[in-house]
Amino acid sequence: MENKSIIVLLLRIIELLLEIRNANARPLQPLDYPQPFEDLISNLEVMEILKISPITLYRNTKKGMIKARRMGGLSYYDRKEIEKLIPFFLK
Repeated sequence: MENKSIIVLLLRIIELLLEIRNANARPLQPLDYPQPFEDLISNLEVMEILKISPITLYRNTKKGMIKARRMGGLSYYDRKEIEKLIPFFLK
């Protein structure tokens, strides 16, 4: 259980470091600009929603069961698609 927490924290740190690195490359958007990816969530949110480990998320993404979108070196998931999978993972 403790290893899972450490892995989740390390993944979040990596995501934050990549966001910081890429922050200078992205143009700033006005606050009232509609966000085209409002319903996309990170891998950490997916793991929390489905109550799965990082390796389970990786394996199911690789199999195509969970569809991911790659942007800026990070994976994002459609919240609606993930919510449809809740009954399957939370048996």
